[in-house]
Amino acid sequence: MYKNRLLRKEDIEKFSKTLLLHQKAVNATNMTILEMAVLEHNMLACSLLYNNITFLQLGTLLNVSSREAEKVCSKMIGENRLSGMIDQVDGILYFGQYNDVTKEQQSLIKFDQEIGLICGEMNDVVFEIDEENKK
Repeated sequence: MYKNRLLRKEDIEKFSKTLLLHQKAVNATNMTILEMAVLEHNMLACSLLYNNITFLQLGTLLNVSSREAEKVCSKMIGENRLSGMIDQVDGILYFGQYNDVTKEQQSLIKFDQEIGLICGEMNDVVFEIDEENKK
């Protein structure tokens, strides 16, 4: 993993056999902690190999559905663990700082970031109101 290479299913299965039962816990997405960690690691490794990739291709590469690939990368982008942008209309994930996107896409990215900031502030207000109502 430290070499940022894609991990193969065979290697993961071999390593999984060495784990104890409590180390094979299943999370809310019905994946073991190891499977989720490897999926996220492989997502980061893909970001070093590709500038962009469709979710269909990404899902195939990571042995998950395209929907699951989109869900995981959107979570990682939201948590600032993966640098990228999702184009849901075309089903493409752009890795990095979007240097090769058009002016129109750049303005959409900026607009999306501003909407994200507004939504975050709205969540803070709702949280404060909820806290006040609990008192």
